[in-house]
Amino acid sequence: MSVHRTVAARDVVAAAGCALRFLPAYSPDLNPIELAFAKRKTHLRSIAT
Repeated sequence: MSVHRTVAARDVVAAAGCALRFLPAYSPDLNPIELAFAKRKTHLRSIAT
């Protein structure tokens, strides 16, 4: 969300003695649980028909 990256937001965080750490964009390719979910979906679809 762009509001979290404004100068005002950064100033408030810096004044509190904290540092901002932005996460990279979500990528299902980099999330191992997505592979498990995909296998589970495939299995459920196969037994549903």
